[in-house]
Amino acid sequence: MNNFEQNLPSTIKNLPRKAGFDASAKQRVWSRIQNHVRQTRAALKETDRGFFFPVFHLGRLAITILAVVIAVALVGSASKASEGSLPGDKLYSVKKASEKVEKIFAQSEESKVKLSIKHAERRLREVQTLVVEKKVESAVVAKSLEDLKTATEQIVQTASEINPELRFHVADLLEKEQEVLDSVKADTEGELKAKVEEAITVSQESQAKLEADSEQGSVEGTTTTETVSDEPSSSATSTLAKPKDDVVQSDTPIHDVIKLDDAGEPTDEPEVLSEPTMGF
Repeated sequence: MNNFEQNLPSTIKNLPRKAGFDASAKQRVWSRIQNHVRQTRAALKETDRGFFFPVFHLGRLAITILAVVIAVALVGSASKASEGSLPGDKLYSVKKASEKVEKIFAQSEESKVKLSIKHAERRLREVQTLVVEKKVESAVVAKSLEDLKTATEQIVQTASEINPELRFHVADLLEKEQEVLDSVKADTEGELKAKVEEAITVSQESQAKLEADSEQGSVEGTTTTETVSDEPSSSATSTLAKPKDDVVQSDTPIHDVIKLDDAGEPTDEPEVLSEPTMGF
């Protein structure tokens, strides 16, 4: 509050008295001035808020972008460091998180399937390393086998729906799975060996399903081709020329036509007519 506002009440109070302008009139004037001051202050606050509001939000947006950039940089560095990590390692969770981020930024569903195949091959190598090195508990290896089975089933389910050509990539994955799992089964025993056998069964069943889908697609394509070829071509039918009228000459001569006289009686000599021409 400035000096003018501070001195305003005393200034109004010391106004000279005039006819019809008593103390109550001064109070009414002062009340009106106070109301005007309050309204003016409120309007100024709204103006200031409207001016600084976009700047404030722009600042928050810049902070958010900066935080995302820093997070991506940190995750990228941690992801690079976690590439060789195995289940049970401290950085393995970062490795799995980076795989999820890769799928989020995939440009198409086909790219997501290819990434899933890549990640499934990682799970397969991890299982092989864990079994050979025997540095972790069997429960950790069993969890990796479960992840591999789940990934395999999801890949087979979605690959044919998105693009039939992805079946070739899936077939390569299934072949690698069965080869690696067969090799590590000899190094396992008990419950872990049973888990490996389950993973092999899932891979074999997935391969059978993939082959069945491929055969069904081939049969449907052949049936469609035969159906189309058996139908007459509408363009060929429409181009058939309509036969034109022409003069047809008779190959059979007309003889022995009875000749009538003026009375309508037949004469003894038949009349021989010339060969006519007939038009259609």
